[in-house]
Amino acid sequence: MSWESRPGTARHYYTRSRKVNGQIIREYVGTGPRADQAAAADQAQRQRRHAAHAHFREESQSWARLVDKSAAVSQLCGEALTAMLMVAGYHQHARGEWRRRRG
Repeated sequence: MSWESRPGTARHYYTRSRKVNGQIIREYVGTGPRADQAAAADQAQRQRRHAAHAHFREESQSWARLVDKSAAVSQLCGEALTAMLMVAGYHQHARGEWRRRRG
C-alpha cells in the first residue's frame, strides 16, 4: 500500500498489495479523491490492526507475569510441604512417595 510515481511523470498513484492464494497481487487504485479515500481507509485499518496487536502483546505479558508469580508460589508451597512432612517424621522414598519412618 503505497503512493508511487513513475520516472518521467509528476503524478502519484496509489496501489495496494494483498495476498491471494499465497501470491502477492498488486492492485492499482488510481489517483485523485478515490485514491485518497482508499489510502485513508487502508491507514485506518492498519492502525486498528496495530492497536489489536499491541493489546494482545500487553495481555500476553500480563499472563506471563501471572504464570511466573503462580510458579513461585507453587514452589514455595512445595518447599513448605516438604518441610512439614520431614518434621512429622516422613521421608521421600526414591524421590517418589512420602513414607513414615520406622521406629
